[in-house]
Amino acid sequence: MPEDLDELVRRWSEAERRLYPVVLSDPAAYERGVRAASLLADELKEVVDLESLPDAWPGAARRAARQLQQLGGSGDAAVAELVAGAAFAIRYRELAAEARAAEMARRVADAARRGERWVVVDQVGSLDLACFGHFRRLEMHLPGGMGISSYTEEQVDTDTPRLILERVPLDPTSGRPRGEAAERREAADMAGWEAAHAELRAVIEGAGAGPAGALDRVGKPEGG
Repeated sequence: MPEDLDELVRRWSEAERRLYPVVLSDPAAYERGVRAASLLADELKEVVDLESLPDAWPGAARRAARQLQQLGGSGDAAVAELVAGAAFAIRYRELAAEARAAEMARRVADAARRGERWVVVDQVGSLDLACFGHFRRLEMHLPGGMGISSYTEEQVDTDTPRLILERVPLDPTSGRPRGEAAERREAADMAGWEAAHAELRAVIEGAGAGPAGALDRVGKPEGG
């Protein structure tokens, strides 16, 4: 029975993290390790969805050992295990990105079909916990294709992350960014974020006179 994907992803990420320090002291071994992981990841192109990835894991270390031997290495079992994990970590990220892109496009299409004006295209984390970090949200104004990207950004002088909002052009079909941010604002708390968010929505919808001043770290317009 295939192992749980989340647990495997944790193991693969750990293997990838450990691989490069293990071989870093030997340039030839490093090159073989990187190349073997890349070749095995290419072989995994035959796996076309995340759900099928665990099915391919059994025997991966043996395949990695063969790759290492073909590249002139020893096929050491411990290194082969790390190479296999790194290869699967690479393929997992590729498949996860593809799945995320498909979900973003689906959200845009569904919202357009319902006649909505705004849609949350992508979100990671909870807005209620944004002040604690690890939050990202991308929303799009469907009529114009302009979006608001909200995310947290660590600060070197405090444990409290800065809340960032950017006005960004998005592809009207996929929801993906298609250019540089047109405007950036910052807030230090949820009240400041909410104010900046409302102002950016008004700007995008054409209801405001124009961009207001950037928010300072206490969430108030500069000069206010």
